[in-house]
Amino acid sequence: MISNKDISFGVIEIGSNTTKSVIAFKKENEILFSEDLIITGRLSGNPNNDMSLSNNLISKNIEIVCDLYSKLKQSKVEKIFIIATEALRKSRDSKKFVSQIESMLELNVQILSPKEEAFYALNSIKTNNSKLCFDIGGASTELILKEINQEEFHSISIGAVTLNNLVKKDISEFDKLDDFLSLCYDFLSKYFNIINLTNLSSDIECYGIGGTYVSSYMIIKSIVNFYQSDIHLKSVNYKDFIVILNTLHKTPLKKRNKIIGLDFDRADILAFGIAINCYLMNKFKINQLFISTYGVRHGFIKHKLLGF
Repeated sequence: MISNKDISFGVIEIGSNTTKSVIAFKKENEILFSEDLIITGRLSGNPNNDMSLSNNLISKNIEIVCDLYSKLKQSKVEKIFIIATEALRKSRDSKKFVSQIESMLELNVQILSPKEEAFYALNSIKTNNSKLCFDIGGASTELILKEINQEEFHSISIGAVTLNNLVKKDISEFDKLDDFLSLCYDFLSKYFNIINLTNLSSDIECYGIGGTYVSSYMIIKSIVNFYQSDIHLKSVNYKDFIVILNTLHKTPLKKRNKIIGLDFDRADILAFGIAINCYLMNKFKINQLFISTYGVRHGFIKHKLLGF
C-alpha cells in the first residue's frame, strides 16, 4: 500500500481492444479519479486469433502507450504504473512488445494474471452487496462472484474482438438476428460451459464492466458525449440489449456512423460484446444489470493506494 497522500498516480492499462489511462488522487480513505482517456489500438486484432502481433500492431500500440504516458506527464503525475491484460498474457510476441515499452519509458510493464485482472475489476466497484460482475474485454471475459461466504474469479479467453474473429461475418450479413446469436452462442458455450455458478442469492446485484456496456447505454439513451455521471451505475435490461442488436442487424457497418451514441471504433465489434453479455445473462438468469464505468485500472490503483 502506498501512503503518500500528496502524490498523484497514473495508470496505463494495455487492453486487447483499447489502451486506457487514468489519474488518481488519494483523499483520506477515498480515491478520486480524473482524466480517464481511452484509445482504440485493437491489439488482439489478428483475424487468425493466434494472438501474434504484427510489426504494425506493435508500432501502433507502442505509439498509443507513449501518447498516454506523455499526457500523464503533462498533467504532472508523479508516479505511473503500466499494466496489461489478455492480449499480452497470450501473445507469443508480448516480450518483444513489453521490452520496447520498458526501454523507451524506463517503466516496468506488469502483465496481470487472469485472477489479478478479475480481482481488480471487482475491486473497482464500490459496494458491499452480493454481486456478480461481467467484464467483457477484447480478448477475454472475466466473471466475478462476490457473496458473503463465496468468492469466485473466472477469466475466459474469449472477448468481443476474438468472437468477431471466430464468426468472421458482420451481424448485418445474417438473414436473421437469431441466426447470428445462435452461431455466437455455439462458440461461447465451448468456452463458458466449465462455469457453473449455483445458488446465487435472489438479491444479487449484477454489474457490467467495459466498453460494450458504456457504448450500449449511450445508444439506448442517444448520448453523444461521454460524461461518467450520465452512465455510471445506471441500469440496463436484457430487452435493451436485444433492441441494440436489432438496430445493428438492420444497419450495415458502413452506415453505423448514423447510430447516435455509437463510437465508430467499436462499430464492428459491439454486437459481439453484446452477444457475450446476452449469453451470460441467459446462463445466469439475470434480467437487469448496472453499468460500471470503472474497470481494471481503477481497481488496480485503488488496491495500490488503499490496500484492499
